[in-house]
Amino acid sequence: MATKMATTALERPARWNLPMQLLHWSSAVILAAVVAYGWWMTEFPARSQRLFHYGLHGSVGVLLVALMCARLGWRLVSREPRVPPGTGGWERAAARWTHRALYVLVFAAGLSGIALSYTFRQPLDVTLLGLWSLPSFTFGDPGFWHEFLEELHEVVVAAMLWVCGAHVAAAACHHWVWRDSTMRRMLPH
Repeated sequence: MATKMATTALERPARWNLPMQLLHWSSAVILAAVVAYGWWMTEFPARSQRLFHYGLHGSVGVLLVALMCARLGWRLVSREPRVPPGTGGWERAAARWTHRALYVLVFAAGLSGIALSYTFRQPLDVTLLGLWSLPSFTFGDPGFWHEFLEELHEVVVAAMLWVCGAHVAAAACHHWVWRDSTMRRMLPH
């Protein structure tokens, strides 16, 4: 049994495959852009222009959710790279739970944002790459749901940013302090 486990570990690749790397880095860039744009759009444009910006923010958010679905699907069929030597069990567990939390929070942010878009007095034009429009419907008291979903969206995004910060800090620590191959597993050759 120990030989089988050792052989399996040795057969795993040293890095994530190129599609997984592209999905990782493109989702990271889009996530940073949609969060920055979301903050900007609530603070700076004239009130009369905000619906356009909310719609654009929502469209990019839908794109991010679609990309994360692709990423999750590809993750399920991809072989995970081998863990760098000397990586402790607590580090593997922390990485596993951090990644799970990131997926859950990105999906929760996207879905709460989509639900929030249904509560505006004037329907938003939220599409996926301009090809597919989200259906428009209302439920219950829009004022109550607007306040609730706006707060939920903000709290989820804040939690997501904290977890992203921990993820980036851990990757940086592995790369520049411990100088192991953890971060290189997500970089092209």
